[in-house]
Amino acid sequence: MKNGVSVTKVVTIVLLIGFLLVGCTDPFGNKDDKNKGTAPQIHQVILGHYDPINETFSTTFTFAIGETADALISASDPDLDMAILTTKTIHLLSKNLDTYTSALESQSQVDTVYLGGLGIIGPAGEWKVEFEITDSEGNKSNLYSRNVTVQ
Repeated sequence: MKNGVSVTKVVTIVLLIGFLLVGCTDPFGNKDDKNKGTAPQIHQVILGHYDPINETFSTTFTFAIGETADALISASDPDLDMAILTTKTIHLLSKNLDTYTSALESQSQVDTVYLGGLGIIGPAGEWKVEFEITDSEGNKSNLYSRNVTVQ
């Protein structure tokens, strides 16, 4: 032991540093294995019916089996790379779950509104509809949900 540092202390410090480095997926800050850019953000989803002839949208939370529900999705991504919309429908009584994915049109501005359709297949009852957007780098937006009634 010279200058008050014991071999045990040196070995302990080396082991701690080694464990810290092994515990990190990327101890040196290389971010090649992580998502890049900014995650998209869903601000609002409005459900209802779009009339393309009159270019009007009527809002509703009640749909009939066999009907198509239209969704206006207000979202933003400063990277202009929103790519995939994932929609999940969950029947609240039976917990029946269906998942749908669709490619989004290319984004030309930060704030964007998408119009999407969702087939109402039933059964009747209360449903939760969840929306999530994934960008081209794999970043996922917040999960946005709405409850609807199917008759």
